[in-house]
Amino acid sequence: ETLVRKKTFSDQLNMYVVFVGLPVYIDGTISGVILLFSPLNQVNKTLFDVYKIIWITAAVSLALASVVTFIISRRISKPIEHIQKVAASLAEGNFAGDLAPVGRDEIARLTETFNYMKNRLWQIEEMRKDFIANVSHELRTPLTSIRGFIQGILDRVIGPEEQEKYLRRAYEETGRLNRLVNDLLQLARLQSGNVKLNREIVQVGELIGEIVEEHRLLAEQRNISLHVEISGDNTTIVADRDKLKQIILNLLNNALKYSNEGGKVWINALKEDKKLIFKIKDNGPGIPEDELQYIFTKFHRVESSSGQQAPGTGLGLSIAKELVELHGGTIMARSAVGCGTEMIFALPGDGK
Repeated sequence: ETLVRKKTFSDQLNMYVVFVGLPVYIDGTISGVILLFSPLNQVNKTLFDVYKIIWITAAVSLALASVVTFIISRRISKPIEHIQKVAASLAEGNFAGDLAPVGRDEIARLTETFNYMKNRLWQIEEMRKDFIANVSHELRTPLTSIRGFIQGILDRVIGPEEQEKYLRRAYEETGRLNRLVNDLLQLARLQSGNVKLNREIVQVGELIGEIVEEHRLLAEQRNISLHVEISGDNTTIVADRDKLKQIILNLLNNALKYSNEGGKVWINALKEDKKLIFKIKDNGPGIPEDELQYIFTKFHRVESSSGQQAPGTGLGLSIAKELVELHGGTIMARSAVGCGTEMIFALPGDGK
């Protein structure tokens, strides 16, 4: 408890002083008072020194905080600026080089995500270039043939007796163009994700019998025998009948295309673990192991036994794969050179 605290002028010291009176207690009662005084200029000097220390400390802290903030901001902004530059380079089609992630913080994770995005964009761009190159080649070949036939007729290089033959060949080339364009449009629709399935109960035996009947003449012309095996007379599946038919047609056409004259093609359908497994197998020349992984790629065609690419658009297996996956199924191929090829696709038995 302070009895008195006062600032006053001391005549003896000829200066302002501050004095404080503190009571002295003995047995609970005030027995005396202790008076302390100090020149005011000494108090002011002490206060000034305290303020000086506070200001210096604040200035040093502010400077240190500024340096730390600058270092942290540069650590954050520098990789972001680098990402921005690479993003601008990506916009111009330059996909070279990956960003090097530093540390394990959010910026490093952002860098890794950016690298993944950049590599995916590069893959998509390469696929786009390959697609354009392949489409250009596939379109140019029949167009060049058609133009050559017509030019030969106009220049009278092709005589009247041969004109019908070359006009028929030109007509066949237009049919090839039409099939290519239709396949491209269908594949684009499938890959867009906008195709809907019209599901219904499909009698598998009836559907396969219909397909075999449609291809019997073609198979007989090449002396290829077709063998069908279905587990159960009333095997059914919930699926889009037209699209399921196209899957089997594409795979069967592929088997017939690569089968040698006098060969065999098997079509099997069997239920297994709530799935319906379809197998289309031929005893043709087979597919080399290094090409097997590419057979569902657009425009990929395996050379026939004669060393020539088989006819077709090169899109049939790609379309079949998209249709299988649209049904929630899977598709694969087994093959070995000289042992034929087996295409296997599985669909959910209930169509889900």
